[in-house]
Amino acid sequence: SMTGGFAIGFVLDAVRDPHAILTVLLIVKASIELTMPFGESLPALSAQLAGIAFCGNAIATVTTTSIAWTYGKLMGLQMNIVNAVFGVGGSLAAPLAVLCRRLGTRSTFAYWAIAMADVAFVAAALLVPARANPKLAAPADRAKVAGADSDGKAELGERYVELRDDPAEVVDWLGVALCGASVLFATMCETAILFWLFYFAVRELGWSVEAAGLVNTMFMVCFTATRFVCGWLVTFVNASVILSGGLAFSIVASLGMASPWHTGELTCLGMIGVGMGAAPYAANAITVLGQRSFISGRAQGVIRILSAFGALIGTSGVGFLHNVPAVGGFGLPAVVYAGLAAEAIVTVVMLLR
Repeated sequence: SMTGGFAIGFVLDAVRDPHAILTVLLIVKASIELTMPFGESLPALSAQLAGIAFCGNAIATVTTTSIAWTYGKLMGLQMNIVNAVFGVGGSLAAPLAVLCRRLGTRSTFAYWAIAMADVAFVAAALLVPARANPKLAAPADRAKVAGADSDGKAELGERYVELRDDPAEVVDWLGVALCGASVLFATMCETAILFWLFYFAVRELGWSVEAAGLVNTMFMVCFTATRFVCGWLVTFVNASVILSGGLAFSIVASLGMASPWHTGELTCLGMIGVGMGAAPYAANAITVLGQRSFISGRAQGVIRILSAFGALIGTSGVGFLHNVPAVGGFGLPAVVYAGLAAEAIVTVVMLLR
């Protein structure tokens, strides 16, 4: 997954056509997904899952880069909606897996239905108009970039003309690093809560499995709803305002995990609030970057792999701290507080530079 999201950015900058790369990824992904039930061994299934993960994150890089190229500084709405729909898929994953398991011998057909729906959605993305890499300019821009006549006329024999400036030269790589770091720490908080909230509620708070499942569902619903709301909100305010508001909301919500008079309910509500505050970062940090710099495929790939590192740290970090006697059950809050503190520093630097 991490390799796919990162490496495809270099391919995208070389090919420059998002639809061409998306077509190849669609063919590979469909071939693997639809043949998954025929896997005869654990190594074979592992290889297929690795292929699906590679294609999935690569598709995410292609689509978000395409949005940046197509909409430029006005990509806030589209970027927020794409990330919000990710939450919808995450919410449906567990119930669909349970449904397939309960179907027994018919589970294979249920899996194929889900796989075909996945392939259909990716195929539908090919119908959405997308701008190729802005390194290729339309003929109307020839006068500006190729020294045409003073009246602005240019030959129309070619559909596109190469710009003189290489996009790699106008990418703000410090901005990319700060954007990637902000997404890393936001993802660290999100995934730590998403993967460990159920365990924390059952093991540390003594809740029933049903109650823990309910609060886990509440987290995912609130997290996803926040991203949809941000998609609407970004049409009225700047993405930087959304990031500032999200950070402030997370800090206030985190007090529920630290107050000496807290209860189990307040602790979980605090974690849900932190997730809601971190939810806007995946889309709006990139939107802020796009308002200040060109976003190349390589830049988007760097942000994707940093996001993946954040998920890795958030999930494994809690598990590691659970085995440290001095930390024990405080592992989840500790990781969340660490990620939130780092997020605050990076966000301030990113917005003020």
